[in-house]
Amino acid sequence: MAFFRGLRGVSEAAAISAGAKTAAIWFPIRERSIATGWFTTGTSIGAMVAPPLVVWLSVIWGWREAFIGTGLLGVGVSLLWLALYRNPENHPRLTAEEHAYIKGGQQDAVLPKPSVRQVLGNRESCGIAAGRFLTEPA
Repeated sequence: MAFFRGLRGVSEAAAISAGAKTAAIWFPIRERSIATGWFTTGTSIGAMVAPPLVVWLSVIWGWREAFIGTGLLGVGVSLLWLALYRNPENHPRLTAEEHAYIKGGQQDAVLPKPSVRQVLGNRESCGIAAGRFLTEPA
């Protein structure tokens, strides 16, 4: 069980990075914060929906089936993502105008990478970190 919990932690860490990378590929700089906000909202909604779903599955079919069912749901979503996701350069339904909009907005600004001291000294960063720390301890 600990091994599978460890695999889950690895996949969750990869999901956050993949979401950030997808936002960077698909959205112009001025729209990335909105895309990232929707992505992180989705993870929070999932954290709210999962416990009642698991309890319901456990009551109806048993804890083993709930464990297997939620695992299969995750695998199914991953397979769906692999089958449907394409980068903008390879997406069959993306028009040339849409592609130009995405790529044109990605050249807006190149920001210097802040140091850890600058991030920790920023009130907004500390506020976001404190909020996440207090609301998402799991």
